Amino acid sequence: YILVLLIFSLTLLHAQIARVTAIKGDVLIKRSGEFKIAKLHSPINKLDIITTEKNARLQLVFQDNTIISIGKNSTFSIEKYVYDIGRKPKVSLKFGYGTFKSITGKIGKLNPKGFKLKSKTATMGIRGTIINMDLSEEEEIYMVPEGKIELKIGNQTRIISKGQMVTRKNKGLVS
Repeated sequence: YILVLLIFSLTLLHAQIARVTAIKGDVLIKRSGEFKIAKLHSPINKLDIITTEKNARLQLVFQDNTIISIGKNSTFSIEKYVYDIGRKPKVSLKFGYGTFKSITGKIGKLNPKGFKLKSKTATMGIRGTIINMDLSEEEEIYMVPEGKIELKIGNQTRIISKGQMVTRKNKGLVS
């Protein structure tokens, strides 16, 4: 009985939460320490890490219709994703280096405070948002074509609204 519960728990931990809906070039999915080549309609599970090569682009659609587009030479990981009946929905997505676009889905509407986007140095709370990010060692650029975000870097928090852009160079914020 305990073995069945353990297997069921591990299955839920790695359950499919998204799907590859568009792909170009070489994309790897790291899952449980193993690398898999991403293909159109590949399932994406909790805790997966996605890496795109120099010739690649990828789009993911999550169960709640959140859309994440990942550009070339980028890394992206899923830290937390809860969209189950009877549980408060929440998501935490981590963006490494690269270029990204995020369009929030139902979780962003049902629980805006539970929808977190993270970069190496910042945490973003969303407010019905589309956000574009270009993240590199030298600078981070956050652009908001729709909605607004709460951008927190260190102990600084700023609201970035539709049509605004913030660039972070070294350790400071520059608008």
